[in-house]
Amino acid sequence: MTFSIKTKIVLAFFIVALLNGAFAFGYYQFYLADKFMESTQIIGKENAQYRQQLMEDIVALYPDERAIASLIRTEAATQGIQMTMTDIDGREIAAAAEQREGIALFQTKEVVRIQGEAVYLIDFQYPDWYEQVKPMKSLLLLVIAVLVLSVIGLIFYLQSHIVKPLTLLHTYMKTFHFKNMKLPKLERRQDEIGELMKDFAEMGQRLETSHNEQVDMIAAVSHDIKTPLTSIIGYVERLSGSKTLTEAKKEDYYRIIHRKAKDIEKLVEDFSAFSDMEHDTLKIATERVHVRSFIQSICTEYEEELQAHQARLEWTCQVPEDVQVELDMKKIRRVFANIVHNALIYVSPPVHLRLSCELQDGSLRIAFEDNGEGVPDEELERIFDKLYRVDPSRSRAGGGSGLGLATCKSMIEAHGGRIHAYRNPLGGLGIYFTLPL
Repeated sequence: MTFSIKTKIVLAFFIVALLNGAFAFGYYQFYLADKFMESTQIIGKENAQYRQQLMEDIVALYPDERAIASLIRTEAATQGIQMTMTDIDGREIAAAAEQREGIALFQTKEVVRIQGEAVYLIDFQYPDWYEQVKPMKSLLLLVIAVLVLSVIGLIFYLQSHIVKPLTLLHTYMKTFHFKNMKLPKLERRQDEIGELMKDFAEMGQRLETSHNEQVDMIAAVSHDIKTPLTSIIGYVERLSGSKTLTEAKKEDYYRIIHRKAKDIEKLVEDFSAFSDMEHDTLKIATERVHVRSFIQSICTEYEEELQAHQARLEWTCQVPEDVQVELDMKKIRRVFANIVHNALIYVSPPVHLRLSCELQDGSLRIAFEDNGEGVPDEELERIFDKLYRVDPSRSRAGGGSGLGLATCKSMIEAHGGRIHAYRNPLGGLGIYFTLPL
């Protein structure tokens, strides 16, 4: 059998209150009252012995009634009791102290006998402590009642300020949907529940962002695959359906089909790398590489390739020939390819790329700069976010997936380096990354 938090709180406080009340009542009924009764009996015996001794002193002073009266007053003041002494006929001999209002009195009378004959009558009035403690029982019951009422009030407080908000949060969690992000009015609370609601709202926003990214990714995949694939199908139909095409025209079509197929291949590689990043399975197989020869081989390849895109590459390497760096050549080549590809998408021909390589603070620093329009300063760091596009329409038209620079960042960081974007002196986008030596 399971209980809700509300039921558990109510039961817990009720049981605690019941146990405390039972303990207090039992302590009074079975211990305190008996102890007080025992003490009262002892005091009663002592008082009886005192009265007997007092009567013996009176007998010794008889018949000097003035001395007897003085003795009565002195003893009354000393003992804190009230005494009235009369003879057998009712004539007052001595009276000591006045009755104190509001205090219960225990009254007893003793007869003073001289030679067996009753001579005096003494009226003793003691504070009755047993009678005074009786109101404590009512007070104890009042305390128990107040305790029970306090517990009930605390239960209602916890119900309204803790259980109810948690119930609302639970209900909202069950009905949460990206199209319904309206939270219960609990965000203004400055306690842990308010923080919980705030954190849940932030989590909902992150989930919404992730959901939107997934939708954008599906749209990007659909568009970026469909565009080159449509071109391939079109050119294949022309090749198969037309008998008048010259060999030169066919060669042009084959080159276009090959280029479009490579675009699809790069797109698949981007998404494969993205999958590795998301699942934290990006593997780096490093080796020691001579920096200068590695940079030279890459730049030589791109110098020839970029001519077909009305682009040129200018590069410098100020690293000594004997300097080596440990890296995964395939992954770093991929970083180069993504950065160059990004420039070809966003920069209008003629494209001018500038690459520089140098040593800086014990690291290898490689920088790319283009002559494009650049990126707004407030968006420079966002270009490394997955699926982020400064101009979605242009990037999709050029075949960008929005994952290239995000992949670069993951690969560089996997090498222990860092990557940043900046506005370069040419006015376009600058990207540099560092690799530890």
